[in-house]
Amino acid sequence: MQKDPDNNELVIAPAIQHFKEYALIVLRFNDQLVAWCNERAGADYRVLAENLDHHRTNIHNFCLSDIKILNRLAEKEHQAPFAVSSKENPDRTDYGQAIVKFCCENVCEAIKNE
Repeated sequence: MQKDPDNNELVIAPAIQHFKEYALIVLRFNDQLVAWCNERAGADYRVLAENLDHHRTNIHNFCLSDIKILNRLAEKEHQAPFAVSSKENPDRTDYGQAIVKFCCENVCEAIKNE
């Protein structure tokens, strides 16, 4: 294995972790809310739901930042950007859906190769 002279792994590893965490939160979000709704009283449920939504937003913000950094690294290396959009002004939802799709495709590929 060749060492990365720019130590890009310090950027790539956390980005991948953020993407995975965001995808898991999104995929489990509604089921988690339903479970809490059945288990908790109104005020407790609202606090848990707000905290989960806040955490999802924070991880999403990390992911957006990671995408910008990965795109800059790709540009520096004269490679295709990590993330591009066919929209002129993609919104947060577009990137969120792309992150979940990216993670799901990677999981499916890993399962297929086992």
